[in-house]
Amino acid sequence: MRARDEAPSTLAEWQERKTELRSRLEAAWGGFPLEHPDLEPRVIETLDREGYRIEKIVFQTLPDVWMTANAYVPEGTGRFPAVLCVHGHWAGAKQDPHVQARCVGLAKLGFFVLAVDALGAGERGLGKQLGEYHGKWWRRLSGDRSTAERPAGL
Repeated sequence: MRARDEAPSTLAEWQERKTELRSRLEAAWGGFPLEHPDLEPRVIETLDREGYRIEKIVFQTLPDVWMTANAYVPEGTGRFPAVLCVHGHWAGAKQDPHVQARCVGLAKLGFFVLAVDALGAGERGLGKQLGEYHGKWWRRLSGDRSTAERPAGL
């Protein structure tokens, strides 16, 4: 029996570990939703840049819940290695200059980069100061249908 901090040494051990890890991750995440809507991706705008392009996109993650994202696509054809860029706690979400620089750098190195907005972060900067939270999705997920704004940062 191998200690849990040791890497599996056989294919069978890797497959057993993979099954165990997946089960533990799903339990930690609360499982996956039973409903799987069509993504219905849409390109809203394309920005051509030197050596890459940015596609501003939206796609459906749950029924009637849409995620905004920027796809940084390197020049060329064929398949590219891909990176999912999650913005973390930057005030500007995927619009923050640090996040954009990371995505541009990866695209210029030949990676397809998908920079997604966390739930609620896609509402930032729409008629309000960039980084100010609007709270729409948190209200919806909690069942609150009121139009009152939550305090910034909640």
